[in-house]
Amino acid sequence: LSAASFGGIFYTVHQITVVDDLDTAIINGPATATTALARSNRFITQFELDIYRTLVADDAEANAAVVSKINDALKNTYDEFAAAEKAYAPIGSDIAPLVQRLQGLASDACGSVSQQAAQAKTPEDKAKAVKAMETGCSPQLEEIRQANLDINNRLISIKDAQNQDISALAAWTSTVSLVGLAVATAVILGLAFVMVRSGVVRPVQTSIGVMAALGRGELQVPVPGTDRHDEVG
Repeated sequence: LSAASFGGIFYTVHQITVVDDLDTAIINGPATATTALARSNRFITQFELDIYRTLVADDAEANAAVVSKINDALKNTYDEFAAAEKAYAPIGSDIAPLVQRLQGLASDACGSVSQQAAQAKTPEDKAKAVKAMETGCSPQLEEIRQANLDINNRLISIKDAQNQDISALAAWTSTVSLVGLAVATAVILGLAFVMVRSGVVRPVQTSIGVMAALGRGELQVPVPGTDRHDEVG
């Protein structure tokens, strides 16, 4: 029974280690990637809002501060994209087009709007910059965010499927351990019953029969077990 118990413990510990490794892989892989992609969308939105802020920058110093925030938002976006790809490499081919498109927008549609907004002096000029933002830069940024969200949703589905596999493995491990221990216990108890019955109960019953025969005066009845060196002998 002890050997069976140790075997069950070894199997359970091994399976727990496997489950822990798989869970760690999910945390460091798809889970980390989904977090990074969510942050990248937040920084894309920050980038968009900072371009709008150039419209209210009333001097060169304020405009320089806004431009610095725009560049920071872009850098943070690229960093989060890189972190997502590092955490879960299979999405690299999906992220690369988004990065390229965002880089193009930063230097083209969105970049030109930012410059136009920084140079706007009259309400009419600012209105033109807002219109250019709403018709050019913002819709394309929204397309990038939506594509990013689609990638993230696929990652969440992958993560959920892996979590289900881990849960199934954990349930299987628990079932096998319990069933294995129950079967081992039943087998050992069965063997113990057979051994006690054949090694103790049956000889005692035979001795009782012999004693009864002797009591009846049957002195020629052979007495079995006299060669045993235990309680029965």
